[in-house]
This record gives sequence, C-alpha cells and structure tokens, in this order.
Amino acid sequence: MLAIYYFSSQPGEWVVRTFDFTADHDWGHLVAYFALGAAVSWSLRRYGMPYPWIAAFCFTWLYGLTDEMHQLAVPGRDFELTDLLANGFGALAGVLFVKGLSCRSRPKEKIAARPPRAGTDRKRR
Repeated sequence: MLAIYYFSSQPGEWVVRTFDFTADHDWGHLVAYFALGAAVSWSLRRYGMPYPWIAAFCFTWLYGLTDEMHQLAVPGRDFELTDLLANGFGALAGVLFVKGLSCRSRPKEKIAARPPRAGTDRKRR
C-alpha cells in the first residue's frame, strides 16, 4: 500500500519521465492492485475470516478508489475511470489467484465407506 501511495503522490511529469517505456500505464495499475489484492486475500484467509475473497476485493477496490481521489490533489494527476477499472481488474485477478491456490492446496477429503443399509446383507432369492 505504501508503494502505491508513493507512486500516486508523484506529479504527472515524474510519472511520464520515469515510466516512459510504457505507452499504457494501466498495466502498472493491474500489477500493483493484483499484488495488493493477493496480499490482502492471503492474509484474511490465514486469519480465518468468513468469505475472505469478497472482503479482500472490496477493501482493495475501495483503496483504489481513495487512491484515485487522492490523485486529484497531486499536480498533473487526475481521477480517471480507466485507472479505477484497472485497479478493480487487478484486485479481482489477485484475489482469484489466491483463491485458486488455496483450493489446490486444500487436502482432499477421503470418502468414508458407507455402512451397509439395513436389510441389504440378506441373500437374495
């Protein structure tokens, strides 16, 4: 979160000068919010929170919203809907990535043998 805040606090000219190798800076939003969504999702899951995936996505997306609002006060930066969408897609991808990892790492339950039903142990005529 600190890295996202730091980069979003920089003036617009600094961003263009520093990241001139990317024509589309939405990739930076996707990567940053993927990492944040994955980290929040992983931590909420580890603490046993019910529905950690939904809470992690909502928290990460709301942080992205406040970050875009914060950029209104930074010279050369604007609130952009495309950035907010990129934040949301990155957060969703990070949350789903951790959810996928957690589903794969969960041990499979063994199906216990069912006891025979009453009346099935008799011989058939």
